[in-house]
Amino acid sequence: RRCDLVVFASLYEGFGLPIIEGQALGRPVVTSNFGAMAEAAGDGAALVDPMDPAAIRAAVTKILGDDGYCDHLIEAGFRNVAKYQPAVVASQYAAIYAEVAAAH
Repeated sequence: RRCDLVVFASLYEGFGLPIIEGQALGRPVVTSNFGAMAEAAGDGAALVDPMDPAAIRAAVTKILGDDGYCDHLIEAGFRNVAKYQPAVVASQYAAIYAEVAAAH
């Protein structure tokens, strides 16, 4: 809660829950530009090549030095987190189950 930003430049994750947690707390996020991290982050993160330290540094520097960009990531993060609210996820599962049940 006391951090300025979340840096989660991981090489492999099953989902990327720390990204969603950071966004839910209103923190700008830097994360990997592929796989589950990019999908979980949506438009609410600076996406970087996790194997490129200069790209990670540039993203952190931009967030810390550009208030407009930082605010944009925070706002986009809040919008992204809305997709992962329990009621939203539960209704999506219910729709899938209803579709499967109807097909049989």
